[in-house]
Amino acid sequence: MLSSGFCKTNAASVVWRWIYFLPMKYFSLRDGVACFSPTRELQSGLQIPLETFGQLLQKHLDKYPTTLDIERLGEQLVRLDFPPKEMTGFVTEVCGWAGKRGNQVKPRILKNSADDMRAKFRSALSSLAVASVAEALQRVTLLHGLRTSFASKHLRFLKPDLCPVFDSVLQHALPYPFTPVGYAHFCVDCDSIATALKERRISNPRGRVAGSWFRADVEGALFIAAGKALPRR
Repeated sequence: MLSSGFCKTNAASVVWRWIYFLPMKYFSLRDGVACFSPTRELQSGLQIPLETFGQLLQKHLDKYPTTLDIERLGEQLVRLDFPPKEMTGFVTEVCGWAGKRGNQVKPRILKNSADDMRAKFRSALSSLAVASVAEALQRVTLLHGLRTSFASKHLRFLKPDLCPVFDSVLQHALPYPFTPVGYAHFCVDCDSIATALKERRISNPRGRVAGSWFRADVEGALFIAAGKALPRR
């Protein structure tokens, strides 16, 4: 959309001011294909047929076999209202799931007091209750050692229906800014893909109720596709 403004400063001088409003479009669905805008690394943009999402997610589950167990641990943590001992175990499991980098980050995260972690995670859940994923991410990143990538990993296991992971692999392959606002856009588009997958009856190997796809399920498939598409470093 383009709008213009006209400002007359005096009789002899006229200043034209043009203001451009360019709505950002990161993603679209075209003929059963999820199409993402180009990035610096992927100039043609990532394009993934919806029919491949089930296979991609299965590869993700195979690569990260503790995913379902940590989801259950996250459910229990929320149900018990974040008791300190269980919270420390949860952070340890999420960081272990993330591999080498997670084991490097874990000591920094565990420097936070149990009370502070409990307060920030509870606050994030309050934000998610009113559908503000950007605010939830911001609240978790207030903790020492948690930035966008690992904050989203913890949110993913607390609320996989609402929160996907947003890490460096996805950052390089997808066009979203690595910010809370970019994360919110990514969440909305994961939701659009999830809806399309259910409508097309694409089987979810995670086995959700009524054939549903969570945002985290969509992201798991995107992660595998992104890893394949990105040039080797």
